[in-house]
Amino acid sequence: MNALKNIALLLTAAQLGACVALLQPTNEEMVPVLAQVGGDPAATILAQGADDPGVIADWSVFVPSPELKSLVAEALSNNPDLQATRARWLAAVAQSEAVAGSRWPSLSAELEQSRQGNDSQGTSVITDTGRVALGFRWELDLWGGVALGTKSALYNALRQEELYGWSQYSLAAAISRVWLDAIDAQQQWQLAQAREENLKSNLDIIQDGFYSGIRDALDVYTARAEFANSQSNTLLREQAFLAQQRQLQTLLGRYPNADISLPSSSPTLTDPVVAGVPLKLLARRPDIRASANALIAQQANLGIATINRLPALTLRGSYGRTGGSASDALNGDDIFWNAIGGLTAPLFQGGSLAAEQRRQKALLEAALADYRSIVLGAMNEVEQTLDNQRLLREQLAAATRANNVSKVAEEQAFESYIAGISNLNTWLLAQRTAFNRNGELVRLKTSVQKNRIELYLALAGDFGTSPE
Repeated sequence: MNALKNIALLLTAAQLGACVALLQPTNEEMVPVLAQVGGDPAATILAQGADDPGVIADWSVFVPSPELKSLVAEALSNNPDLQATRARWLAAVAQSEAVAGSRWPSLSAELEQSRQGNDSQGTSVITDTGRVALGFRWELDLWGGVALGTKSALYNALRQEELYGWSQYSLAAAISRVWLDAIDAQQQWQLAQAREENLKSNLDIIQDGFYSGIRDALDVYTARAEFANSQSNTLLREQAFLAQQRQLQTLLGRYPNADISLPSSSPTLTDPVVAGVPLKLLARRPDIRASANALIAQQANLGIATINRLPALTLRGSYGRTGGSASDALNGDDIFWNAIGGLTAPLFQGGSLAAEQRRQKALLEAALADYRSIVLGAMNEVEQTLDNQRLLREQLAAATRANNVSKVAEEQAFESYIAGISNLNTWLLAQRTAFNRNGELVRLKTSVQKNRIELYLALAGDFGTSPE
């Protein structure tokens, strides 16, 4: 009879195992994800623990400037948003350690003191009992649910680690962009000041001519209006410059008092990057790797939801001593032990387990769609920045030619006005055009540099860095 029972138990276990295999998701769509992640890094998380690895991202490739590198290093230490991301990563690592501990039996110390009364035939009997013991409990991982829970937590920790790295990249890029914008705003403000001084000199010349009787009042009023307009424009440029300084200080974690030292001009970039970026370079982007880790973790979550519908085997027991009191139990020789094994199977929960399985399956499909979306978005960013690189450099070359021609036109317009050949409006228009062309040239130089930053960010590094 016992042999038949054992055979029946084995057959039942085999059938349940077959059910798990049928209900588990397939790995067909996970193959490219695992290839992108580059192996199974989950085993390294627990060994790594919660130690801060410092700066994960190689942000130094953005702009070749010692001043900028110093600012980025400061931001990586002081930026509150990055500190919050780091804290979430450390919390995920701690969670993975906690989940991994559930693979082992739990051991607890028990100390009890109880009193029980019994009234029988008018006689009251009171019994004191002390108990000291070691108890254990262990839920056996029959179907791999505990292992899947550990895997889910580990890959979630890996996801948070990659998001921490991506936050560092993003912060370094943001600092670089705002730093360049601040230099640009500073140069635009200086150009506006120079134009204001130039128009003040023009006004003095025209007023002297009016007092000498060689210029009319209309020229004076026109020059005064142009000068007043330049004063307003200078104030607007100063306002923009102060705003850029404050934005940069906020990213650095400083008080935004709009008092930060900046170079007079932005650094010169190296030769442009040629087209033909290897697709595999995208595999090193932390946000892509984070999405891949999230997808693997969600696959494990679906497996857990499936296994939760199957029976669970739990072992528990205790070993210790008893006596009339707790102190007697500690010193007595009355030893006891017990061991219990229990099999628990869900029979009816209102369809909640099946609904949870469907929910996790839908979340897996969403995670896969998110992964594809991030990869496509990264490809678009690389292609767009490569096109922008070519177009911006062509615009810069054309703007340089236009700026040179505008300077010559301004000089000729001035000479013509002084000689009485052309009127004041022609001279002012030439001045205004030359000023605008100069400002556009500064703006395009900044745009070329910012586009390089966007390209480095899209690739999570430069072209000389090999994928991990």
